[in-house]
Amino acid sequence: MKKITIFLLILLSIPIVNQAQDRDIKKLFNQYKNTKGFEYEKADSDMDFDGDWDFGNFLGNIEGIYILSFDKEKGNAGDLSKFTAKFNKLMDRKDFTTMLDIDGDGKVQILIRKDKNDKATDYMVVTEGEEDAVFIWASSE
Repeated sequence: MKKITIFLLILLSIPIVNQAQDRDIKKLFNQYKNTKGFEYEKADSDMDFDGDWDFGNFLGNIEGIYILSFDKEKGNAGDLSKFTAKFNKLMDRKDFTTMLDIDGDGKVQILIRKDKNDKATDYMVVTEGEEDAVFIWASSE
């Protein structure tokens, strides 16, 4: 009986743990949303995509899209540096992997996080140019 109880507790805690992963990213975005130069937006998704391809399935299950942008003219470069350092640590800790990394006049990076079944759960798009930096996080249910 004790083993069954422990198993049920572990099983019931899985959704909580998954939500806790997302909470750290939301917390970081929320921490900077009122900092001068940063602007935060959350868009709920009503996208309807068909198909068996991984990204199409992911898009059809998006819970929300979170956007944190930074205007370099209005904000402090030091605040962007602090945010970026925290962001990079969080991406490493949350097991995001880089799918695309382009450096040129600007920087574009696409990161992905997958579950244990190799299904995409999160996509992060980061762009940085001369005038702004944008961090877009799309999270599935």
